[in-house]
This record gives sequence, structure tokens and C-alpha cells, in this order.
Amino acid sequence: MNQQDLLYARILPLGYKKRGKLIESFYRLTHQNVFIDKQLFLEETKKLFDEVQTILGDKLMPAYPIFIISILQSMNMMQPARIEQTSYGYCYHTLIHYALSVKAKVRNEDIDSCFNYLGELAFYLYKKGDEIQSLSNVELKKFHEEYANQFVSKNFQDMKQILLDSNIIVLDDEEYRFGYEYIYYYLVAQKIAAVVATDFGRNEIKKLCNNLENDKCANILVFITHHSKDSILIEEATLATMLPFEEITPITLDKGKEYYKLLESIVEQLKDNIIPAEIDPIKEREKNWEQQDKIEKNLPAKDEEDLSTLPQEIIMMRQAIRALEIVGQIIKNRKGSLPRTQLIDMVTELYFTAFRTIGFFGKLVTNTQDEIIENLKNDSNEYETKARMKERLNIFIQLYSLRFCLGIFSKVIHSVGLSELKEIFSEVAIKIGTPAAKVLSFSINTCYGRMSYGELQKIYKEMKSNPVVLRILKARVKSYLYNNHVDYKKRQQIAELFNWQVAPSQSNKQLR
Repeated sequence: MNQQDLLYARILPLGYKKRGKLIESFYRLTHQNVFIDKQLFLEETKKLFDEVQTILGDKLMPAYPIFIISILQSMNMMQPARIEQTSYGYCYHTLIHYALSVKAKVRNEDIDSCFNYLGELAFYLYKKGDEIQSLSNVELKKFHEEYANQFVSKNFQDMKQILLDSNIIVLDDEEYRFGYEYIYYYLVAQKIAAVVATDFGRNEIKKLCNNLENDKCANILVFITHHSKDSILIEEATLATMLPFEEITPITLDKGKEYYKLLESIVEQLKDNIIPAEIDPIKEREKNWEQQDKIEKNLPAKDEEDLSTLPQEIIMMRQAIRALEIVGQIIKNRKGSLPRTQLIDMVTELYFTAFRTIGFFGKLVTNTQDEIIENLKNDSNEYETKARMKERLNIFIQLYSLRFCLGIFSKVIHSVGLSELKEIFSEVAIKIGTPAAKVLSFSINTCYGRMSYGELQKIYKEMKSNPVVLRILKARVKSYLYNNHVDYKKRQQIAELFNWQVAPSQSNKQLR
């Protein structure tokens, strides 16, 4: 057979559904001799899925089966060698170690030298400041010569071959670059974390925090949280959450307040008072994964954005959202080593950042409403009155404002949510004391823990005269019912509390 007759194929990254099914299979294989409670299975596999997603990042690492299995094994069996490194950081370290030792056949005594070389190379690229993170052969050789003047190293050709064999560095169009983004971010972050206590390190942290709208800066900061416990990172990241909308009043969702009024009429029109008698949460979870796969399929290719073309309002919102992710990751990583009072302060500031971001969006759409109507008027049917146009636009703005509010709440839930912090979230809700804070804490605690009917009753009684918060609460409770095994009695209690109708089961329908 001639080489030109061969067909070459490559494995595509797994979508959400296939990732989820692989994680479920891994969990069953590692618990073969143990009785698996169906609700515990849901909770444990959800936790694993979330951890895998955190490590994969936003396409920082392709979701190949071998990567997912390696991550699961690292999370399941290994502990960080350095106390300041998180388990996530150790997973990245393990994957790079595997590439060097297995793919490139690097001897164990040479692994440390290779890590040092890679770290210096990544930082060399970082200091270049170019958006294109690559080097020509001449530039790579120049780096090697500078490196060899400082450290003991193999010769240029041998070192280059190791990097290419490991697939950590790839040759693309005569340019050398890191094969996967996560390797570059991990190594740059490790280098900065090592000098974070110096003036240079502190300045780099400040620079990154001041440019959170840039994906590269935000990703490096996230990776630094996996390497360092230094207080400067906490101080600067927490400060970064305050800056984008410090002049904006946080939403409260109290009746009569600005954002409440924006949502009031639309929530009264949304009727959704039926729940199924029988729900299979495993199938519901698979439907959610399938939906995420469809969304992912239709997303445009991830290219470098020209931030200079973005409106300042969008840049500020990007900064706020990335700050939520970074502070949330610090809280998760440091939950056991930060004082309780500091955790409460950090979560409080994180809540306020979310509430200010929503408030900013509300002001933005309200202030531009007349301008939008005028623009639409030029394109609309000539028989459509301005009053009718305004009515349609109002409905659209209200629906979008509700969706934005729920989206920011969801971002907070997934950025900071952790079952071990239930008491912290409850204390923050009491400290802030607003309906928005109370429903957000309830949402986090029921997303990462089991829903207590007593706690549900309590928040329902407190919020039943507030239609906007009640609508958010109902959405959260329905999500819980669809994604957890809830016994018949408790389901009936919840339906009765919210005055929901329980649809007849399929078996009952067939008997009619």
C-alpha cells in the first residue's frame, strides 16, 4: 500500500455529553465493590464533571479521552507535592510530566531541568508581549543561548527534539509555539508565583488584575491561584472585583427598587405552574449536556479579539465577570486556610460585584431604550405605531434583563459554589440582608447540596410577596427537582407550597 493511499484520522475532543458519560463510567469502575446510592451518584459525578470542566477551561486543553481520564486519576489518587500548589495545579503538572517522561522518554533525573527550561521559555514569550506567542528557529536558538548562560542545559538540538517529541512545543508554519494553551499559562503563572513576594512579582499581579478584560491576563491569574497562597494575590484580585462598577449601587431586588421595577411586569406574565410527577434526573442531565453541545457547535471559532474595538461598557463587564471567576477560585483553593471572617468578606465583595454588574446593565438598557426605539422605527413596518414598538421593545428588554440577572447569578454559583462553604454563604446572606443576597445564597447551597424543605419553606414565606424574587426562587427549585432524585412525598410538599400542578405520569396516561 502506498502512503498516498493511507487515510489519516484524528480524535476530536469529546462534547459535554460524551465527557459526562465517560466520567460516569469512571466513577462506576472506581466504586465497583461499593453500593452506590442513586442520589450520591448524581452528586459525586456532578462534582467530578465540574472539576474536569475547571481544569479543561475554555478550550485551554482539548477534551480528549486520555486527558479526561488522566485528570480523573490525578484528582482521585494523587496529592500535590508542594503545599502551596492546589490539586488543580498538580493535575496540570502531572500532564506535563507525563508528556516529558512517556512521550519524550526524558529520564526522571532530567525532568526538573526540562520543567525549568519550559518555565523560562514561557516567561520569555510572556515578556515579549506579542499577541502571537511563537518563536522562529533563530529566536528559539537565541533564547537557548541566553538560558545556557544561566543554567546547565543540553545542547540546542537535543533540547529542541525533547520539546517536539513531548508535543509540548509544536512546529507550525516554521514557528515554534506551545502545543496547548494550558501549558503556557501554567508555566508563566508558576514563574510569577515564585517571585510574587518581590516588587517585580507584585507589579506583575497588579498589571494582570488591571487588564482582566484580556483573556491572556485573566487566564494567567487563574493559574496563579493554583500556585500561590500569597496575600498580595488575594488583595489585588479582591480589589479588581470592586473597580469596574464601584460607582454603581448594587441591586437588592427589594420591591419598588430600580431593577425590581424593570422585571416586575414580565415575571407576572410568565406562567409555569406544572411539574411532572416522574422525572429521571440522569436523562435530564443528558438533555442539558446535549443542549450545551448544540450551543458549542454553533459558537464561532475562538480567535484573538481586538479589545480596542469593544465599547467601554463591554470591557467593564468582562472585567467584572473575570474578577468573579478569579476571586471564586481563590476562595475555593483557600477555604481551609483563610480565616472565616476573611472568607465572609471576600464572598460579600463577590456578591456585591455581581449585584453592581446587574445594576450597571439595568442602567445601560434603560438609558438607551429611546435610542433603540428610534433606530428600530426606521426599519419597522410603516403601519406599526411608536407605542406598539415601545411595548414590544419593553417586553424584549424585560426578558433580556431577567435572563442577564439569572446569568450573572449562575456565574457566581459556578465560580464560588462549594458544599463545604454552606455556612459562609448563609452568613453572607444575613450580613447583606437583601432579597437578592438571600436567593443567591439559597441557590448556591441547593446547587451544591441537598435542598431542605424547612429552609425552602422559610425563604418562600419571606419572599412570597416579592414576585420577582419568587420567580427566581421557583426557577431554582424546578432546576433542583429536574436534576436530583426527590421522593414523591417531598415533591408533593414542594408542589403544594408553590401551588404547582403535578402532571400525571406516563403510565397513568396510558391507562386512560
